Amino acid sequence: MDHTSEQDPPNEHQQAPTWLSWCMISLQQLTIIWSIYILALGPIYWAWFDGKYGTGSAALAAFYEPLWILAGIFPALGRWINWYIEFWI
Repeated sequence: MDHTSEQDPPNEHQQAPTWLSWCMISLQQLTIIWSIYILALGPIYWAWFDGKYGTGSAALAAFYEPLWILAGIFPALGRWINWYIEFWI
C-alpha cells in the first residue's frame, strides 16, 4: 500500500463564494439580527421605558435609541412597533 498524500481533484460544482452570494448571505444575517433586535423590545418594554424616562438602565435605553429614532423617521415602522409593544403590555 502506498501511503502517499493524494489530494482529491477539485469538484467542478464547488466554487469559491462569489461577491453576490456573499452579499446575499450578509443580507440574510443582517435581517435576522435586526428582527431579533426589534422583536426583543416587546418583552422588555417596561425595562426600556424605565431606563428612558425613569431610574432604570440607561444602557438599555441607549441600546434601543436607534430604533426609537428610526420609528420617528418612518411612521409605518413606528406604528408597527407600537402595535407589537401593545401586544406585550
